This record gives sequence, C-alpha cells and structure tokens, in this order.
Amino acid sequence: HPKYWSGVEIVPIVLLAYIFLGIATNLSAGLYIQKKTGLTSVHTFVGAGVNIFANYFLIPIWGMYGAALATLFAYIAMAVTLYIISRKIYPIEYEFVRLGKIILCTIIIYGSFELLDYNSGLFRCGLLVLWLVGLWGVGFFYKGEIQRLKKLVIKN
Repeated sequence: HPKYWSGVEIVPIVLLAYIFLGIATNLSAGLYIQKKTGLTSVHTFVGAGVNIFANYFLIPIWGMYGAALATLFAYIAMAVTLYIISRKIYPIEYEFVRLGKIILCTIIIYGSFELLDYNSGLFRCGLLVLWLVGLWGVGFFYKGEIQRLKKLVIKN
C-alpha cells in the first residue's frame, strides 16, 4: 500500500543487518557442537546493549533510519562477539574475503541507488544485474559456481 512506501528506504539497512544475524547464527554452530550453548547468551546481551544504546542516540536524530542502523550495529556486535567466542571453542575457517566482496558491492549499488534517486522497477532490476556483474568483476564467484549457473540457465 502506498502509505508504507516511505519505509522501503530502510529495507537495505535492515537486510544488511539480517546478513550479520545470519553470520552470527552460523558462528554459533561451534558452540552447539561443543555443547557450550550457555555461552550464546553473551552475544545476546552484547547485541541488546548495543541496540538500546544506539536506539537512544540515533532514533531522536534519524527516526526510523536510526532504528534500522541500531539494529545493524547490534547484529554486527553479536556476530563479532560470537566470532571471538567461537574461535576459542571450535575454530572454523570462514571466507571473510568473499563476504567483504559482497558487502563492498552491496554498498556501491546501494549508494548508487541513493545518489541517483531514480525510482523505477527497471532501474532497480538494472542495479541488481549490476550487483551481480560487480560480484563477478571482483572475482567473487568460483569457476565451479559459474559453470553450475550456466548449466541451470541452459537447462531452463
């Protein structure tokens, strides 16, 4: 409904926040494997503290953007906390360079969307394609992934 369209502008921030929540969820696997689930409460308290603090300062200044940023900061803090804890309990090697490439391309595309301020479906689809091309350009995809994608496209 059109009265909710103003909220669409915070969706990229919230989606990025949920990426970090997903990272935190993955990082907690080692704690469950080692049966150290009591330690998962640490990241929850850290995230809650960051969220409360950030909401207190950001919402009066930026309103819903402040709330979205507070959520992003809280989920980043949770992921970092779980990373530190899980590295000691059950170290798993993650592909942080690839994650950085996704974040870099996402920030560039989101920034382009905000700077150009052109709001059409075709433009948004074009940015999505550019995001994928950007990921390809920074070497995100492995050869095997590209080959599998080609097979999927050719099949259909």
